[in-house]
Amino acid sequence: MRDVNFAIVDVAYEGSNAMNPNLEGLIFADDQAGFLAGVIAGGVASELSKKVGVIGGLAIPPVKRFINGFAGGVEYACSGCSTTIIYCPFGGAEPTTGLTCSGAFADVAFGVGVAKYLMNANVDVIFGAGGLTGSAGIKYASAPQGTAFALSAATAFDGIKTESATPYVVGVDNDEYYTTFESGAWPGASKLITSALKKVDRAVQLSIENYVNGVASGSNFRLDASNGGVGFAPAHDASDVVTAAITAMAQSVFDSMAAGTFST
Repeated sequence: MRDVNFAIVDVAYEGSNAMNPNLEGLIFADDQAGFLAGVIAGGVASELSKKVGVIGGLAIPPVKRFINGFAGGVEYACSGCSTTIIYCPFGGAEPTTGLTCSGAFADVAFGVGVAKYLMNANVDVIFGAGGLTGSAGIKYASAPQGTAFALSAATAFDGIKTESATPYVVGVDNDEYYTTFESGAWPGASKLITSALKKVDRAVQLSIENYVNGVASGSNFRLDASNGGVGFAPAHDASDVVTAAITAMAQSVFDSMAAGTFST
């Protein structure tokens, strides 16, 4: 029988499960990707009221790494900025907002509810780091007042945006300009300043190369700045807000991460 090699994205193996030479878990330096996006968010917020918010998923390790990294990046770029972090609770109501989150990473109603809470607190930039929960929140926050919504997943939100505020927003995992913001067709696309990237395509490419070159050892293969596995998305329609100086700051941090001289 022919030998078969396997790789799986975003799964970390531990203990005896990490001893299979033909199985790689492709994991990411979420903290680095979050930090880079935080630098851009802090740079933008530093010129406004210096308030940043996060719509999080469940407070599990990869989500916390993203968000902790993001908060660190905000502080790096704007020492006077504050970051309000709201996670989806494991059970019951979220203590700060009173909102329940039954749908974990696909709770549209919770994401929109947190976005409303953060907008009422005059937050300048909102990071959605909780799957569709976060994406629904930043899509709502970015839209002009009066925009109609019909979003559904584990929960749903159907209605009209009532708030006049349109904070800047940050995506996660992929470049949400092309997904959540419909390649710029969404009316709030100009509010998306970046996305914290986990480069799955790069991870798959490198995993295949590892096996072809005979250097794969099974266990976990970490993607980070040094091998191009994480990064930050361009500002697209928000390039007038994300200045050359802000982008250069984020790029400088990335370069130092890649060189192994910058720790998050």
